[in-house]
Amino acid sequence: MRDVARPPAPPSPVQSRGFVEGVLGALDSAVWCAEAEPPHRVLWVSAAVERIVGRVPADFRADPGAWSALVHPEDRAESDGIFETLHREGSASGTYRVVRPDGAVRWVEDRAWLAADVLPSGPCFVGIVNDVTDRRLAEEEVRRSEGSLRALLNATHASIYLIDGQRRLAAVNEVGARALGFAPSELIGRSAAECMPPDVAARRLGWIEGLFTGGGPAELEDEWQGRVFRSRAYAIRDGSGAVGRVAIYAEDVTEARRTERALVESEARWRAISGVMSDFAFSFLVEPDGAIQREWVTPSLDRIAGVSVAEEISEGSWLELVHPDDRDFVLAEARATAAGGAPRAATFRIVTRAGVVRHLRISGRPVPDPDGRPVVHLVGAGQDVTEQVRAEEALRRSEERFRHEALHDALTGIANRRAFLEQAARAVDRARRRRHAIAALLYLDLDRFKPVNDRLGHERGDELLAGVARRLEASVRPGDVVGRLGGDEFGILLDDVKGAGEAIRVAERVQRAVAEPFDLSGHEARVGASIGIAFSTSGGSAEELLREADMALYRAKRRGPGRTELFDAAMQAAAALQMELEAELATALDRSEVQVLFQPVVSLEDRGVCGAESLLRWRHPRRGVLVPADFLELAEETGTIVPIGRWALRQACRAAAGWPAARGRPLRLLVNVSARELREERFAGEVFEALSASRLSPERLELEVSEATLAAEAWGTPERLDELVREGVRLSLDDFGRASLPLSRLRLPFRVLKLDRSLVRRAPGDGGLARAAVALAHTLGLTVVAEGVETAEEMDAVREAGCDEAQGSFVSPPLPADELCGVLSGP
Repeated sequence: MRDVARPPAPPSPVQSRGFVEGVLGALDSAVWCAEAEPPHRVLWVSAAVERIVGRVPADFRADPGAWSALVHPEDRAESDGIFETLHREGSASGTYRVVRPDGAVRWVEDRAWLAADVLPSGPCFVGIVNDVTDRRLAEEEVRRSEGSLRALLNATHASIYLIDGQRRLAAVNEVGARALGFAPSELIGRSAAECMPPDVAARRLGWIEGLFTGGGPAELEDEWQGRVFRSRAYAIRDGSGAVGRVAIYAEDVTEARRTERALVESEARWRAISGVMSDFAFSFLVEPDGAIQREWVTPSLDRIAGVSVAEEISEGSWLELVHPDDRDFVLAEARATAAGGAPRAATFRIVTRAGVVRHLRISGRPVPDPDGRPVVHLVGAGQDVTEQVRAEEALRRSEERFRHEALHDALTGIANRRAFLEQAARAVDRARRRRHAIAALLYLDLDRFKPVNDRLGHERGDELLAGVARRLEASVRPGDVVGRLGGDEFGILLDDVKGAGEAIRVAERVQRAVAEPFDLSGHEARVGASIGIAFSTSGGSAEELLREADMALYRAKRRGPGRTELFDAAMQAAAALQMELEAELATALDRSEVQVLFQPVVSLEDRGVCGAESLLRWRHPRRGVLVPADFLELAEETGTIVPIGRWALRQACRAAAGWPAARGRPLRLLVNVSARELREERFAGEVFEALSASRLSPERLELEVSEATLAAEAWGTPERLDELVREGVRLSLDDFGRASLPLSRLRLPFRVLKLDRSLVRRAPGDGGLARAAVALAHTLGLTVVAEGVETAEEMDAVREAGCDEAQGSFVSPPLPADELCGVLSGP
């Protein structure tokens, strides 16, 4: 190893005092020189001091106390301590506030050292003052908003831009917006080309376009509006691997470039002040065989590396500072810069004496040897950019987190509806391109989830949903996609199936897994799954595939829990018909198409009429007369049942008020009540209003609640019916035997039990169930009505089973109100 020293050269014009003062005055930092002995009279200060504190250099040369007068009263101890430390240790630094003449408070960083050989008259203090207000405020903001990416981005001195696939600005920090001459809100969504002059746009947009096509990181250094910017861009890929956005980190390196020029033009003076600057400068010698030796490095690097580079690291062992994983890269970059002849920049890691990893960003340029030797001097400057690199990494992590949150369900961690549909769209597209390929979509809805959620609470309900998601993922094939589509609905995408059989096998496996009991923080819960399946062979989009699976799920739910149904063309027609019927039902009342009929109920003891049940008929203008089975379920789902039920109750009460007594007993009015009506807060009030308006006695009104409604517990609290019962209204349990509800679960004061048509139909040949139900009902003190009696054999069978009353087509078909009155008034 050998030292390389330049031969002394005669002074050049650029080394004159005027030139040096001009160079120092052009910097943003204020450089000062003061006597080493009190009162520390200021000998010289650069022109930049006026930009920082608002006072011209002459003010400080004329008044030794001028600087102290500017220092904020609370920070004078910090300022005075700098001179005390200088006397004691030879170098010092501090950060404090100054109050400008206009009242503005600025933060400054003051670094100084004892210079023994600068003035012929003896030692002096040399220092440099930087305005660090923006940095200090940014640091305070970051501390106040720790974890906020926006605060971090706005705190950095660099410009940060995010450009989307349409080459528009998707995000920009405040520094970047100011650099372009706009407010951040004015830039979002604008084309990148609109934000720059044409000559700059042509150069930068071509560079950005290379990122979208090439995908690798890239750097660019150019001038704009008299400033030099060094930009580094990164490609951000989407889930498919394509470049979806480009992030740009741009630094204003004007001062660094000025520093490099000042270094080249006046090396000795630059060395005198470099020890107090945050940047560092360097010079390396590259031999013809590629060997690299350190010539000199300014002491600023010592503070970063935690070691005296000049004293403890020899010319040939300088690579020891570089992180082992980056050494080959640094050597290759240095040799490429020396060979290429053009300036280059690089970012790499070093390891400090304390073992801390720091990131340095350097820019260097080759300088031919002044003596004509076949060597190259690499001269340049660098800085510690650890915080900027961390900001870039935080931006990348934030992008990844935002991307994950945008595509995953927060509760279960599986794909959300948006991501699931995107995956389905790709699967449908692949199936369309590949011959004989089929994609299947399973739409799953949990059975009995609502009772579990209501009984155990929403936290346990969420725990159950998360557990279901895990079981679904464990039940499907590798590569299949599981997503949460909303509430207790899930989707499963089978990308490539051999046919319907394979999809059904997956559905059965899923249903078995979901049916296993769940342990919800010590509470056992059981649910099931109904599934609808659709296939890409229909040729529709992903959204259409999802709708088809939803139609199949709807049919599965209607046919009972735990079923699986495949979509077919008939469902499409049925869905269209249902949508048309739904729209017509909403205005059926206004068009007077709904009619209330009454079916008599007779006593099996004396064959006399004891009441009548009100039944709805929809006289459709094209489809003819529709019975409740044709439209009431649709009315229940859409909520139309509420106004229809309210109207029907008023009509029935008005008609019943005019019925004559039969055989000396008042006739009961039986009215069906749906689950949707029972959820209404005003239900009891509506009943009382109907009774009052018609002057019908509450004792003559009998409200029928179906066994299915009671079993599902789909309506509100029993208090709504208790209020009616207290006023004399009777309650009847309708359709008993259809939902297999044990009578032991009856919680309301029912007085009547109506056997479902399924039990009545079996009574002539197998009346055991009917007799058992009647016996138990009589034990509970309930009147038993056999509904749906259609033949004389059934009438005899229900009488033998012990039923008290009967109704059905054998007794009488449903009649209009006037015809019923005629029957009641007849002989």
